[in-house]
Parts: sequence; C-alpha cells; structure tokens
Amino acid sequence: NIVWGGGGTNKLPKYGFITTSKIVEDLIQLLRQHGCRNISIGEGATQDKEFGSDTLNGYKWAGIAKVARKYGVKLIDFNKESYKKLDLGGIKIDISNAALETDFLINIPVLKTHGQTKVSLGLKNLKGCLSMGSKKKFHESDLELMIALLNAKVKPKLTIIDGIYGMERGPTALGRAHRMNLIIASKDNLSCDM
Repeated sequence: NIVWGGGGTNKLPKYGFITTSKIVEDLIQLLRQHGCRNISIGEGATQDKEFGSDTLNGYKWAGIAKVARKYGVKLIDFNKESYKKLDLGGIKIDISNAALETDFLINIPVLKTHGQTKVSLGLKNLKGCLSMGSKKKFHESDLELMIALLNAKVKPKLTIIDGIYGMERGPTALGRAHRMNLIIASKDNLSCDM
C-alpha cells in the first residue's frame, strides 16, 4: 500500500499513510522461517506524471525496495503486468494475473480513515491489484459496492493490517498519523477489517 509514494515530495507522511517496510521485512523473515523461498511483493501505485509517482519509485520511497534487495524478493508492479478481465456487477475490470495466480496471497493494508469509504483497510487495499483504468471505474461507480464485489472474487489467504501508525483524515497528506502499536491479522479479510 504505497499509494502516491515516490512522488518526490516531502509533504506525504510515511507513517500511517503507507504500509511500513518493517512489517514487510518481518513478514518476509517469518515466511522464510516456514520454508517459503519464492516470495514476491506486488503493488499498483497511483501514477502521476506531475508528482513523478509510480510503483517502483514508491517501493524506493517506502524502503520496500531495500528490503526486497536484502532478501532477494521480487518486486512486481501491478500496473505493468498482464491482466485478467473480471465482471463485477456488469462492470468489466482488469486485475493483475500475478495477484490471481499466486499460491498464497497476503494483503497488507495500513490502518487509516478514508474520505470516500470511511476506512481504508484490507477490503479496499485489494484495489492495488487493478489496472489504473479499473481503479478509475471503481471511483466512477459505487465505490463501496465495487470493493465488495472485488472481494467476492479475490480472497487473500491472510490479511495483516499494519496499525503501527494509524491515520485520521486520510488518505491524503492532510491526514494525521498517530502511534497505535497495533497489528491485526486474520485469514478472513472482512473479519480483519471488522
């Protein structure tokens, strides 16, 4: 969940705004301890030419690229992957094949409020797997309904909400981060959000 990361601006808070690289690193260590060797990190950050933001810059900005190098983990840009078409209530969307074809999808959102959906947690975080055009379709439609329909099709095996910091008045740079020291995990994405 690196969203606008890598945009070359210091106005974006690193804490409470994005999933922390510490959570990502700890999870990689745990997966390795349990014999997992083929680990990838995937994201589809907002692309904005004015800000210079894209997924790979976001990985660097968030410290995730450094963690990936340290552990030999593959970074995937969902904005540059092949897609599968899905029908969500009559609206055709494109979702990354990499997210659909993985053996064990782990969803790691950050704990924050959101101006359009009240909160942005595990259910909403799966939008990162969509093409940019599909993300726009979600916002042009009933966003909450589209998120629910997406979660009926894509089911992570594990959701871990990074609540080390929580953000109020998110998801923009106007939000305010608070140290929460909270991590919530569940095999069920909806239960985790609740």
